[in-house]
Amino acid sequence: MVSFVNIPHGNSNPLGATCYAEGVNFSIFSKNARQLDLLLFDNEDDAVPAEVITLDPHKNRTFYYWHIFIPGLKHGQLYGYRAYGPKNPTPGDMFDENKLLVDPYARALAGHKNYSRQAAKSPGNNFGQALKSVVIDPYQFDWEHDSPLHRPYSTTIIYEMHVGGFTKNENSGVEELKRGTYLGLIEKIPYLKSLGITAVELMPVQFSMSKMRSPAIPTIGVIVKFRFLPPMPAIVKVPILPRWPMNFAKW
Repeated sequence: MVSFVNIPHGNSNPLGATCYAEGVNFSIFSKNARQLDLLLFDNEDDAVPAEVITLDPHKNRTFYYWHIFIPGLKHGQLYGYRAYGPKNPTPGDMFDENKLLVDPYARALAGHKNYSRQAAKSPGNNFGQALKSVVIDPYQFDWEHDSPLHRPYSTTIIYEMHVGGFTKNENSGVEELKRGTYLGLIEKIPYLKSLGITAVELMPVQFSMSKMRSPAIPTIGVIVKFRFLPPMPAIVKVPILPRWPMNFAKW
């Protein structure tokens, strides 16, 4: 267990959870919060945090950015925030210290299986049924000697696509379990190359908390109220290994 004696104040930049050799720096924006707690969890379905670190508004805040550096933390740590502040719906202040907040800059989220939208909306604590942010160190990913192609733009032909819609239909020729996923898209690379396509630009693939599907275009018409940085689980069909290694590029 990490010792939280003499915790450094941390830096406001960059936002999110950033891994360093000595630990992890956390930074998040909140203009109106009166108090902010960083909650650390051992498991994604835990209802009680393993540690609660209260940020000092005089030491751990720069302008509207709350920040802290926790020595000893590493890639894979689960965390969330608890914010105290005004409860005034008219200007949009809906602070509720009983709710676990996701870091908008988190690179991964955990707790999809137990997540409850109803628990998030209802009075009371929702920690055991809330999504939890995951500390990710992108430098741990093994690119296997891959490198940019350095193809000139003058010879580049870009195909913009929606990952879910591109292979969702059975006429894509992709087996059912891979349709609408990254793995299904990979199978279509030879087809794209045969068309002369040299680059693929993916439409938004980030995780969305709420979406509405258009009845006219059921696989593509998505209206997103707000998004987070992690990838959308519905288009990932490979098992996520313990502690969420950086295998996004292989999905």
